[in-house]
Amino acid sequence: MKIYTDPRQDFGIEKKADNSPLTLADKAAHLCIMRYLGETGIPVLSEEGLHLPYEQRKEWSRLWVVDPLDGTKEFIKMNGEFTVNIALVDNGEPILGVIYIPATDVLYYGIIGEGAWKEGALSNSPSMGRTPDCPEALSVLLFQEELERQCWLQGNQKQTAPAQKMADFVNGRLSADLNPSSYAPGLLASPLHFWMPKFVSSRLREAFKIWGKQKHGFLTNEATVIGVETRTSSPVRIIRDAETLQHIKIAGLFPCGEGAGYAGGIVSAGVDGERCAEACASYLGQQA
Repeated sequence: MKIYTDPRQDFGIEKKADNSPLTLADKAAHLCIMRYLGETGIPVLSEEGLHLPYEQRKEWSRLWVVDPLDGTKEFIKMNGEFTVNIALVDNGEPILGVIYIPATDVLYYGIIGEGAWKEGALSNSPSMGRTPDCPEALSVLLFQEELERQCWLQGNQKQTAPAQKMADFVNGRLSADLNPSSYAPGLLASPLHFWMPKFVSSRLREAFKIWGKQKHGFLTNEATVIGVETRTSSPVRIIRDAETLQHIKIAGLFPCGEGAGYAGGIVSAGVDGERCAEACASYLGQQA
């Protein structure tokens, strides 16, 4: 992903014998995978490795089959639709398979006779944060945390913010360049339409289309969609007494503002903070 997200990178594109593209990322992924699979002692057949003759390969009863970067053309287009594919084959039958999507950090894997699983990243369900040991009321916090992690990955694991021109976001295209921004750490072109949860991105795209029809000039590539702002109002509320504004069980604790779930922005947080400050002063005066 360092190659994918590096704005200075031209991917070092070459042409293979079949005229399909080959990039630095294909080579780097191949070498990385070989370092690990080489330790298993099982032969590896990789698309970017040595093409050994069939007479030699037919003697392998067990082997790893690898495509280090499946979807090189999509990688070059920077639309996020490429994968890393690995399978373990025993006597001609696949017994284990792994598919990894680097752009969204999603991992699928399965084992014959055991099952198949998915790990990581955002699902297309609003309840994706639910886990057996997580109360339903707190699942949205896990969702928030995962969304922020995806943003960090798409921002090249820095404070750089992933961004996309608005019309490109609506039409599902990666922006070749971005508009100037006052955001100091900078922006990085990213397919927000692809890696954000579908139930979020699809509603935003439909809303932008409607606003574009109602307000001339709203839907344009002169506007930029930047992700994500999640540290706003708390998705859960710390319960307090309506009269004293103190926590219902802990005396002297005043849940306040956005972080405690009692405000939706700067002004309302300020107003709530003033109320709590007055209540706190009154409480301390009574304790003196």
